[in-house]
This record gives sequence, structure tokens and C-alpha cells, in this order.
Amino acid sequence: MTKIEIKNLNFSYPGREILQDLSFEAGTGSITALIGVNGSGKTTLLLLLLGLIQPDSGEIIIRSNDGESFKPEQSAGKIGYLPQIERFPSDFSVKDYILLGRLPFIGFFSSPTVRDLNVADLLISKLQLDELSSCRLGEISGGELQRVRIARALAQNPDLILLDEPTTHLDISHKKGIYQLLSELRDEGRTIFYSTHDPMDALKHSDNCIMLNDKLPAITGKTQNIIDAKRLSAYFHVETEILEVNKQKVILYK
Repeated sequence: MTKIEIKNLNFSYPGREILQDLSFEAGTGSITALIGVNGSGKTTLLLLLLGLIQPDSGEIIIRSNDGESFKPEQSAGKIGYLPQIERFPSDFSVKDYILLGRLPFIGFFSSPTVRDLNVADLLISKLQLDELSSCRLGEISGGELQRVRIARALAQNPDLILLDEPTTHLDISHKKGIYQLLSELRDEGRTIFYSTHDPMDALKHSDNCIMLNDKLPAITGKTQNIIDAKRLSAYFHVETEILEVNKQKVILYK
């Protein structure tokens, strides 16, 4: 069970400021959506949360319910991460690739235990990959591969889950399934951050939201309070209107 505290975070690439004085807290059992246009800092923030890059100033603290606190670079396998782009071994089977997520528990020169295999089988079932488990990665579609990659990220049973555009390449049915799975993981007490270009996804599936634009201050808070037409128009550079249909908000772009 994990709580995230982001305090006065600043980060720049050479000649370009990306994150400015960002502060935010995500409690245990929550889903936070990172939304913004390309280049707004979504992936950068995920990399900072993962500890792969360091902020110019400010800090990120990960706190567990037992009172332990540590920085992202000290997480040692406690974070599950889905990158937006990665190379993958096309000759690996689906199940073997998912089992790579169990490496923190298997160790070098060891074989997967019954528990490791059971974890992989459970994720294969949850992500509807049963008919593909023995297929090679090079033989499956982009949407199928995306579900396999998500399964591998979840295989280590992390308390903190970071997903960079997890529904890329997915059809409507499987996209719905991924968000249902994230909801279940939240209800188990996991802390989840995911990035998306689609504010509607954030409205429907997240508790909290961080709206990013490298030219404007980040806006953080409860998703239903953060996402409105004026902010979306400013941060996404397109005129926006929000309507309510059957008691649900619908975003229209003009």
C-alpha cells in the first residue's frame, strides 16, 4: 500500500522547462491521470516517479502504510512500469515474456516457481490472453502485444503502477477491460498513475488528474473538479465544450 508525495518538483531539458513547481499527493488506492498534449511532460513525470531521471529541484517521496518512506530510485522492484515504447524479443512466447515481470522474485540462474507460473496464468486470464499464451510476440497484433506488456508490468504485483498510454492500439472492448482491471487494482489498494491524450478517459476512469502543458502551470486535484471547458481549451489548444448526457459529462471539440 503506497502513498505518493510530490513536492515543488521542477525539471528541464536543455533549453526547455517542462515541469514547474509541481506539488501533488496521491493516496493509497487511487488512480491519477496525467493529461496533456504531446511534449507536455506526461512521460517525463512518469520517469521521475520511476526514478530513472532526477528533478532539478523538489522531491518525490513514496510512503508505505507501515511507515517506511523512500525515493523512487530506492524502490527496488516495488514499481510496475509500462513504457510507451520499448523493444521486445519477438521470439519469446507470451507467457515467457509475462514471466519476465517476476524476475525480482525469481532471481538469476533460478527457474519460476509454481507461484510465479500461477501469477502469469492469472494475468493471462484477466487480460484475455488465454489463446495466445504459447504464441510468439512477433506473431501477435499491436493491441494483443499491448495487453501482454501490461500483464508483464503487473506480474511483479507492485503497489505503485505507472502506465504510459496503456490503451494505445486497443479496441473498444479491450480498452474497457484495461480500465476495469485498473479499477480492481485500485480497490485492492494499489496506487496508479497513467498518461493519456484523451480527457474523456480521465473523466471516466480516474480519481485525480494532473493537467500538463509545458507553457502553463500544472493543474492538480480531483478529476471532476479539474476538467472543465475553459482549462481544456487552454491546455489542449482547441475550443472545447462539456455537456451532460444521462448524468455523464461529454467533451466536444469545436
